[in-house]
Order: sequence, then C-alpha cells, then structure tokens
Amino acid sequence: MTKNNEPLEPTAFAIKENLIFTDALLAIELRSRMNSFLLEMTGELKNNGCKLIGHIKGLISVDDAEGGDDAINKKGHLMFSITSFEEGARFKGKMQYGVTKAVFKINVIVFGIDYSTVEKIFKKVFSNHFG
Repeated sequence: MTKNNEPLEPTAFAIKENLIFTDALLAIELRSRMNSFLLEMTGELKNNGCKLIGHIKGLISVDDAEGGDDAINKKGHLMFSITSFEEGARFKGKMQYGVTKAVFKINVIVFGIDYSTVEKIFKKVFSNHFG
C-alpha cells in the first residue's frame, strides 16, 4: 500500500542478453560478478523508488549460446534469485571449465517503480558488470 492506502502496482521487466568474455570466466568468478550485479541492481531500484521486490530471477546458460547442445554438457548453467532488499541472492546450478559465451536471461517483478526506470537501471548496471 502507498501512503494514501492505494495498492502498489507491479512492474514486470524481462530481457535476454548475450555475454561474451575475452578471457574465460570460472564459475566462481561469474557467480561473484552476478552477486555484485544483483546488489547494485537492488540498490538502484530502491534508490529510485522501488518499494517491494516481487522477484528478480534469471539464468546464465551456455544452452542457447553458440556451441549448441554439446556446450551444456561441458559448461552448465547458473540460476539466480532475489526476493527482497534485505536478503542476499540465491544461486543454483553448476558450471564447469571457463565460460567465454553465454546467454543471460532475467525476469524482474517490482512494485512502486515504472517500467522505463527499471529498464534504465538494468542497462546501466548490466553495462557496469558485463558491458
């Protein structure tokens, strides 16, 4: 609810981006980079008026990246999820070897902030960590 007892409206944002790394990233490095991305993303959302996170979930996968079906057997995937400003991100999945190409998919549902602001924040934070 807002100060005037009006319900908060949800904003949904989703996007798919290709990731290309000049030097292969180990799974632990990719997870660390994702954690930093999510911390900055949630901080920016809150600073720009977001009142509540429904969820921010996504997947970094080699499935759809160049290399086809064979690549997942060698590289794997990393799922991520965050549902509040107070809790840290949760990660699932397993990646092996170094990752040079992957597909990044994210789905964001937040309350109290409009779509264009969420999109602007995503582009800025994505560029900071993966650009």
